[in-house]
Amino acid sequence: MINKMEFSDCDPRDEALRQLIADTLGPEDHARATDVEIEAVLDSCGELRMTDEQLALILRKAETEIATEPPSPASRAREDGRVAATQSPGEGGTDNESCSSASSRAKSPVLGFLGEFMGSNGWPSSVTFSGYLIAALTAATLALAVAVVVMACRVHVEGEPGALASGNSGAVRTPEANAPGSPSPLSPAPRSPLPAFAVARVARLVDCRWANSSNAPAHGDTLLVGRSLEMQAGVAEINFDIGARLILQGPATLKLLSPNSARLDLGKATVEIQSQRARGFKIVTPETTFVDQGTEFGVEVPPGGGSKVHVFKGKVDVDHARGGKNGSDVTQRLQANAGARMEAGEKGMTLLEDTGECFIRSMDEAQRDHHTVAWWRFEDRPIGQLLPESAENSRPICATVDSSFNGNDLYAWHRDQRPAISADVSTALVPRPNVPNRSCLDNSDPGVGLVHRNVYTHSLFSHASPLDVQKIEPQAWTIEASVKAAQMPAKAQPFLVRDGTNSLKLPRQPPRLVFQINEAGRFAISFRDAADRFHEAVADGPVAEAGRWYHLAAVSDGRQLRLYVDALDNRGYTQRAVKDLPTTGSTALGKGEDDAEWAIGRGDNVKLPQQQFIGWIDEVRISDIARGSADFLFAPKINSGISNPKSETRPKSPVSNLKSKT
Repeated sequence: MINKMEFSDCDPRDEALRQLIADTLGPEDHARATDVEIEAVLDSCGELRMTDEQLALILRKAETEIATEPPSPASRAREDGRVAATQSPGEGGTDNESCSSASSRAKSPVLGFLGEFMGSNGWPSSVTFSGYLIAALTAATLALAVAVVVMACRVHVEGEPGALASGNSGAVRTPEANAPGSPSPLSPAPRSPLPAFAVARVARLVDCRWANSSNAPAHGDTLLVGRSLEMQAGVAEINFDIGARLILQGPATLKLLSPNSARLDLGKATVEIQSQRARGFKIVTPETTFVDQGTEFGVEVPPGGGSKVHVFKGKVDVDHARGGKNGSDVTQRLQANAGARMEAGEKGMTLLEDTGECFIRSMDEAQRDHHTVAWWRFEDRPIGQLLPESAENSRPICATVDSSFNGNDLYAWHRDQRPAISADVSTALVPRPNVPNRSCLDNSDPGVGLVHRNVYTHSLFSHASPLDVQKIEPQAWTIEASVKAAQMPAKAQPFLVRDGTNSLKLPRQPPRLVFQINEAGRFAISFRDAADRFHEAVADGPVAEAGRWYHLAAVSDGRQLRLYVDALDNRGYTQRAVKDLPTTGSTALGKGEDDAEWAIGRGDNVKLPQQQFIGWIDEVRISDIARGSADFLFAPKINSGISNPKSETRPKSPVSNLKSKT
């Protein structure tokens, strides 16, 4: 039998009740929950369902609270109100009788919220203090007897008297008796928190790495209210019993608040409502609450604070603190395909037009190509608009996302250095993973004076994981890009560079890698290896033409450096250069300093003024494997008489099942 607990009579200001809820939310540290967490629990109580055993455990908790704690001032005030309500009208009872229907239920700090389980949703107003105490003690005694019987059955069946009925014994754990810091058997027992309720289950895990490996959740584990998950990397699917599916992308920190709410302090989470009962599901962030209205949506909390939301389907209410007049909260409803960004410490929100490219919407997408380090597709911003800026790295505002889901996002330095997004693409489809190609990076405006439009990586903002493109030093690698020059000046036009030193540091070191159109109009790839030796391969043709798209791929397997060019002339990728590498020493790609950027649209940061690519750039992918030409992004056909490096069989592309995001 399942009993439904009605919390409609809960007084959120009742300190004792708030403490009980706080204990439930945070049994690990007995810390008082925040107001927003408690309100999330109260809002969801109408959907909370518990077994008889869980109710019995709560009653036992209630009996302990009443027997050991003196009445609070709030409780005494309510008791005074009940006594006054029993007086005759001549004694002032008329005013109290007018609201007896609303006040006829005693707001006991503990037992008052048990509702219909007690048979009357509360206590009659005619009950005196002594009658109330007798009734409370009677109920508590009965509850204690039930709890003893139930727990005895548990001991007999499982031999674990501290375990809960819900979930498997391996996943639902009680506090360790001999854990460090636990009281000795002779010490006074601390107040026990309310029993935690099972509200969700771990459905799938992909490449997950947890901060606490000793308490890491496993596939099939039951998750309790108050459980915190600190994921360093990977993707996890969590199914809430109420009918909501949550996909968590690491690095992330998530806490389960109630059957239909969770708190996201870091990372990305995508929520899909799969049951009408789950409507109203909440994602609480440090400054904002997102409330589902029958939908699918994604929420991101970056390391620098603030939050971002994108609505894929349905509607979402955004409750943003301090957005209204006089610092009051403001609620705004977002429709499908809309998004918003809330900055940390700032009022209000900024509406966004993006595609939610950074969110994983299914675990099929999480089955990523493990050799893709970064993939910049430029599909997540509105066509025709300039990219947002980081205000010279003072704000962690991403310009465009990394579609590999490793989090190697790109940033724009200054408002005058922002490229735009264009619909001028080479093809409407990227054949190899079979995904739409709707937009590209528009770097065709040369700017004025020393202004050079470009985007760059910044690991201090993105916290990329598990593969940080600024820190890789692969022995074998592949770099792909599609480019179209707007003009062909008699000077080099680099479109991808790996700096040797951060742009703000002096002295600057030579770049580790440069992919460019050289002074002669030929495509060239050069890099410095781990031993700081320089290597370069220059294509023997074709000479680049302005206004024409080219698909390029540079490959190093540690022995040879190859360059492939597809001029979109129906011949596919053709090997146009090969360079033998030294047989001694490491020929791995050198990485320079940890904070040295990769940049798209400009040259290295040593030569001043910087060289610039004036044109359009698309589908830039960096891999830590030597891909064969049949494995390139735009590779329906192979045309090379020279044997290629062996192409490895790859897992399904991380975006092979992307839903339409128009």
